[in-house]
Amino acid sequence: MFDWLMPFFYILSATEVAEAPSGFSIEQVLQPPLLYACIGGLILFLFLLFLLLRFLRKRRHKKALEYHIDEKDKYHVRLEAKNLSALLPPLLEGLGGKENIQSLRSENRRLKVGIKDYDLVKESCIREAGFPGLIRPRKDEVQIIVGEDADELKNRLGQELSLS
Repeated sequence: MFDWLMPFFYILSATEVAEAPSGFSIEQVLQPPLLYACIGGLILFLFLLFLLLRFLRKRRHKKALEYHIDEKDKYHVRLEAKNLSALLPPLLEGLGGKENIQSLRSENRRLKVGIKDYDLVKESCIREAGFPGLIRPRKDEVQIIVGEDADELKNRLGQELSLS
């Protein structure tokens, strides 16, 4: 069980030996093994420290990546409200107003909106309006997950923007 301690016991027992032959001292004989034991212990300590820090960093990184979704923020995959006209005011407010919108296009089930000022976009307003999700791929674009009504919402929003 304690076989790994045998080199240390050997070193300790060698120090109790009586006189060494003439010309040699016990310190000269013990210096290389003691030096190797110290270097080995230091390497082992550094390796264990590396493993511990790596584990702690990964654990902290996992906690940072966890995305906590409150019960009120969970949405269905498709847009619940069919009255798209009622969704336009909160959508415009969430996008930062009519002045902040540069371009509109719809691809698949997303409404892609080009924006001027990234900081004016309020994700909470858009989510409260009932949209399932919001993606911010770049600082000048916001993608709103709408579902099957993406084209129709783009047309209505385009009409609303051209009125002003």
